[in-house]
Amino acid sequence: MTRTPTSTPWPSGADPRPDGTIDPAFEAAAEEFNTSPVVRLLGLRLVHLKPGRARLVLDVNGRHRNLRGVVHGGITATLLDAACGNALRAALGPGGSVTTVELKVNFLAPITEGRLVAEGQAVHVGSTLAVARGDLYYLPPGDPGDAPPEKPPAGAPAGPGRLVATALATFYVLDRG
Repeated sequence: MTRTPTSTPWPSGADPRPDGTIDPAFEAAAEEFNTSPVVRLLGLRLVHLKPGRARLVLDVNGRHRNLRGVVHGGITATLLDAACGNALRAALGPGGSVTTVELKVNFLAPITEGRLVAEGQAVHVGSTLAVARGDLYYLPPGDPGDAPPEKPPAGAPAGPGRLVATALATFYVLDRG
C-alpha cells in the first residue's frame, strides 16, 4: 500500500520562526536526533517536527566553513538530508525509520555567516521507498527569524529567509513505525 502524506507546506507567514514546535507524538524521536553524536558535533537542532514536516537550524561558525570561508557543501547537504529524513520519519509515525538512498542538492548561493534553516517535506511514502524535498534558507546574523518572511518571487517557496539550497532525496524505509 502506498500512502502520500496529506500535510501541506506552512503557508506564507505561518510559523516563520526557526524555533517551532515538536508534535508530542515525536518528542522521543526529536530527543534521539538532537542528542546523536554528529548532530551535536555540527551544532544542528531539530526544532519543528510534525507528520511529514521537519525544520532544523544551524548557527554558522568557523567550524562549518571551508578554506574559501563559505559553508562547506557537505554541511549544506547534511542539513538537507537530516530535514528530509526527519520529515519522512514523522510521516511514517512514531518509530518510523529511514536511511538515505540518494540525495541531489542544488546549491544556489554561498553562505559565510548567520543562521541556516532547513525545512523538509515528505512527498511520497511507499512500502519500500520514500521521497522528500528540502529547502535551506539563510537568515542574516542577528535575525532571530521571528518576522514574517518577505513575499517570495513567483514560483519560489515561501520560507523564513532567503533560499540558498534545495534538495530532492530518496530514502529506504527501514521501519514503518
